[in-house]
Amino acid sequence: MERGRWDNILRDYYRTGYGYHVYPGREAQEYGLSMTSPGWVFEQLHSRDDVTTLFHAEKAWHGQHNVTAIVKRHLHTWFDPTAL
Repeated sequence: MERGRWDNILRDYYRTGYGYHVYPGREAQEYGLSMTSPGWVFEQLHSRDDVTTLFHAEKAWHGQHNVTAIVKRHLHTWFDPTAL
């Protein structure tokens, strides 16, 4: 990846927690490289009430990629509030 594109990804990552740039020639597929901070990922998940995070590990795949496992299920289905 060209240095300028990488610099743009890093700039956005440090500013917002998310940086992305499409690979050259892959614009139609929107296929590229992204960096996301755990905080950015959890902010996206926290804004929804229909998913629950099951697992998160940094550098868990191939020593480079973070892995986050979620389940699409409303939080209120996880427990019976009348049992409290």
